[in-house]
Amino acid sequence: MQQILMFFVVIALAFPCAGQTLRPFNRIFPNLDASQRRAVFSSRGLTSSVRRSAGVQYLPQSELDKTLADPVLSRNPTVLVELLMVIPAAVDFLDVYNAVSKIKSLKDPDYHSPTLDHTPLFADASRIVSATNTSDLPDPPRLMSVPRQETFYLRLRDDNFGDSYYRADIAANSRRFLFTLSNVRSVNFLFVPIIRSGGLVVQLYFEPVAEGMMAYSIGGADIAD
Repeated sequence: MQQILMFFVVIALAFPCAGQTLRPFNRIFPNLDASQRRAVFSSRGLTSSVRRSAGVQYLPQSELDKTLADPVLSRNPTVLVELLMVIPAAVDFLDVYNAVSKIKSLKDPDYHSPTLDHTPLFADASRIVSATNTSDLPDPPRLMSVPRQETFYLRLRDDNFGDSYYRADIAANSRRFLFTLSNVRSVNFLFVPIIRSGGLVVQLYFEPVAEGMMAYSIGGADIAD
């Protein structure tokens, strides 16, 4: 779950700048305390990992659409992870779209884990043809317009869990960009299913704000005992 969260941090940090006049972050999240705000504008963002019974932490404090969490909460996950951050650079959604389309770039960064100092985020990452055909596809070239809706599939290879397979859905309009990731096969550890197919869902929401690009992510996983 930590690696999926870092997947979105890597995407968020990849954006170039483009100036525009937008509403301030404080208008969207008026109830965060000073330490939470500092974390939001840091390189790691504000994160929370809780059991499902504790519920979402940041969404109720905001003016964001509360239905953003529905695809995650409807799966009744045992664990919830939230991320909230602002990248200090305004971007447009074409930059966002082209960033999330580059799946192979996820092989490059390292991340810090509780058990290892630094390890590659994924041993391999690639687009694939479909949920049933796992042949590799190249990343698309940089596009010049943002599709309102798109679906594609990807494979992420991890040293602990091996290959895992996901469906990615994009929905965009003039004010928001939403990226949804869900696993289309079970995630296994040493051939033992840990998360059933469809048991992991992550919602990543982007909205440009006056201070840069706001990214809010909520992910949930129904993890076996």
